[in-house]
Amino acid sequence: MSLFDELYMAYSIKNAGYKLKCQSRIMDIFHLLIRETDFAGKPFSPKIEKVLGFMAEHRNVSHSVEELSRIAGLSPSHFRSLFKQTTGLSVNDYQIRSRLDQAKELLIGSDCNVTEAALAAGFTDIYYFSRLFKKKRA
Repeated sequence: MSLFDELYMAYSIKNAGYKLKCQSRIMDIFHLLIRETDFAGKPFSPKIEKVLGFMAEHRNVSHSVEELSRIAGLSPSHFRSLFKQTTGLSVNDYQIRSRLDQAKELLIGSDCNVTEAALAAGFTDIYYFSRLFKKKRA
């Protein structure tokens, strides 16, 4: 409600720069709405968001559910359930998709060959990577 109050006050008083302040408050309100529920109807979870940030920083490494659930401060079973509810994917599928995306970015945006991209994305078996890449159509 404080964002709405700030928006109302800025618009009512109309000090210098009020249009910019109003636009900023509207964007803040949109940001909060998007964080709460994305357009696919998936719920927002700060604990899962924290884990997703960790996974993004270390996406070329596979993480166990136990390790990720400790980071989130949840039991492994509750973590699995909340992760799937939030992302729409299992932890393993999410990690594979993230690593495939990283390899795809390397293949498109650099001079890496397939082997180099696969290794950089954390795949140690090039044949496994190739099968996954074709299967998932990254």
